[in-house]
Amino acid sequence: TDNSSATTTSAAVSITVTSSGVSSSGTGLNGAYYSNTNLIGSPSLQRVEAVFFDWGWDSPGPGVPAEAFSARWTGYIEATVAGTYQLQTNSDDGVRVYLNNQLVINNWTEHGPTLDTSATFNMTAGQRIPVTVEYFESWAGAVMQLLWKTPGASGFTAIPKVQLYTTNN
Repeated sequence: TDNSSATTTSAAVSITVTSSGVSSSGTGLNGAYYSNTNLIGSPSLQRVEAVFFDWGWDSPGPGVPAEAFSARWTGYIEATVAGTYQLQTNSDDGVRVYLNNQLVINNWTEHGPTLDTSATFNMTAGQRIPVTVEYFESWAGAVMQLLWKTPGASGFTAIPKVQLYTTNN
């Protein structure tokens, strides 16, 4: 179709799609849940997972209370493509996010569902950078979701489990 809306059909063409070389096989971040709001003591529950939860009024799992708990997720985020990224959290209550050991989101307060957004940062395809997400639930509904905006995207989406790693290997 040209600028005057005239159309024509070409002969068949062959298109080859090549991979960026990034083969994502992550299984999630290391999650540790505590039976207090201070991230102290021994974890009551540990598991590997993506950080995308809306527990409502329920407990996150066995041994963790539905109210007055905290969690810390640690590991690595892997870039899908080169470019500018941004992180966002949806939390009810407190949240802190450290990227490459730098605090990029800090809303360690009691609040209803709230979006907090980091500054932009650059990554290369396949690069993994350390991430730590800390969260506490005081009372009422419990939500903790870690999202990202990838290069060229118009909005934030949940970070896929395959882009989250427990180690940098």
